[in-house]
Amino acid sequence: MICKECKQDKKHEANGLCRPCYNKIWMREYRKKHPDYNKEWCEQNPNYNPIYYQNNKEKISKQIKLYKQNNSERIREWARKHSRIYKEKYPEKRKAHQYVYRHKQRGNKCEIDGCEKITNLEFHHTDYKNNKGYTICRKHHRLLPQDKGIEIMMSGLKLEVLDG
Repeated sequence: MICKECKQDKKHEANGLCRPCYNKIWMREYRKKHPDYNKEWCEQNPNYNPIYYQNNKEKISKQIKLYKQNNSERIREWARKHSRIYKEKYPEKRKAHQYVYRHKQRGNKCEIDGCEKITNLEFHHTDYKNNKGYTICRKHHRLLPQDKGIEIMMSGLKLEVLDG
């Protein structure tokens, strides 16, 4: 039978899903219901992943390179799929990104006070519909929040981080 999620012909386990898809969906729902499910372990082991990575940098780099070589078509297919999903989900963002790229709307240097970087510049949209935003360096762009707990205000050319 064909799995509802991955659309592959696999043995069904539950709800018309194969075991990997069922587990993935179950875990996603569990994490939504229990956002602190591994918080205690993470607090006890704050450097677990960085330490492993630092100690095995070469090994991990070789594994990643080998994976990319052996799975180039799979990676390309994944990128195509997610590019299409992004375009469908955020059409106004996609149009704004294309506008900035086509019209070279980026400035010559980072607009944050005190930053003189002229390389690795990115355009941060504050209004996608009207293509308004700031040219900032990658370092400052990464400071912008992904979660809603921190609010960033760009007043003039200053970057203020406000805890929310």
